[in-house]
Amino acid sequence: MINRYSLIIFDWDGTVVDSLPNIVAALQYAGRQESLPEPLPSACQEVIGLGLDKALLTLYPKATHAQLERLIIAYRSCHGVLERNVSVPFKGALEGLARIKRTGTLLGVATGKSRAGLERSFKGNGLSDYFDATMTVDEAPSKPDPGMVLRMMATLSVTAGQTLMVGDSVYDMAMAGRAGIDCIGVSYGAQSAERLKAYKPVLIADHFDDITHWLGLRRQDGLQ
Repeated sequence: MINRYSLIIFDWDGTVVDSLPNIVAALQYAGRQESLPEPLPSACQEVIGLGLDKALLTLYPKATHAQLERLIIAYRSCHGVLERNVSVPFKGALEGLARIKRTGTLLGVATGKSRAGLERSFKGNGLSDYFDATMTVDEAPSKPDPGMVLRMMATLSVTAGQTLMVGDSVYDMAMAGRAGIDCIGVSYGAQSAERLKAYKPVLIADHFDDITHWLGLRRQDGLQ
């Protein structure tokens, strides 16, 4: 347990791994394939964190069901090619996760990725054994629905007061709020610190090291 937290749940894209360029490129590619207006990078970043269908419908609210299906296929095709060279963790993330894990604190992931996408990222970065529980949009509703967090807490027998969420989007912050848990917002991901502050996180982290420092950890051996 660190700072009374028995479970720390991380978002994935934009929080642990620097995958935003590939996600933006794939969203833009999908739109072009359907001859729809190409969304600006800023618009793409605003939907990162949602499940893919919700993200695409937010970018293209008038898309028909058939168009949405084709957009999803195009996105997955492009993103799969781009992720053959898997997106890597942000500076400090691997070391930080290892320091947290050494304390015996439970680690979780709640992500808008598919299960296949998360497992590919785990394998490519050697992180398959780091996490005690993981939830994707294949197993629970898209953020900001609190289902991912609530199911993970129930599985690990952890209370809301013992759980912390770390994420880079307002969807992460809102999910944490709906689940009744504390949250940390990271400013180096998809959305700005100003947007995240509206959800009253306990910390805005400008670097992954800020998270571990706030938790009272240091590089050498775990606890200060």
